[in-house]
Amino acid sequence: IWNDMNEPALDDRPFGDPGNKISFPLDASQGPVDEKTTHTEVHNLYGLMMAQASYKGLEQLRPTERSFVLTRSGYAGIQRWSAVWTGDNQSLWEHLEMSLPMLCNLGLSGVAFVGADIGGFAGNATAELFARWMQVGILYPLMRGHSAL
Repeated sequence: IWNDMNEPALDDRPFGDPGNKISFPLDASQGPVDEKTTHTEVHNLYGLMMAQASYKGLEQLRPTERSFVLTRSGYAGIQRWSAVWTGDNQSLWEHLEMSLPMLCNLGLSGVAFVGADIGGFAGNATAELFARWMQVGILYPLMRGHSAL
């Protein structure tokens, strides 16, 4: 299962647009009347709970097979339920470079099965960029090409 767009969002906006209305207001009330909390406290739980539900659903559907879930959103404990990729990136040398500290930091946080979109999700990688990214990607714990190329 590939869980994508699994964080709460309000507006559909162009890629790269730094719009401010991409999520619920942080003070938005969440939960039943007797257990009210704010969106600030539960925002990151959406991805974690979706990964957990996906994993458990696959276990019930195919109890003799190992489940695989991939997500870009999560919270502490996500590594129990899902592999993680760094989210939508661009076909830029800078994004290739950024992938390395992002993956290392996720690993240091206990999320070891991680990867980035090799070649960049948005844009068209040049042949050289894609080839170099594949070379670096061999060292990613989760290697997957995902590019418009």
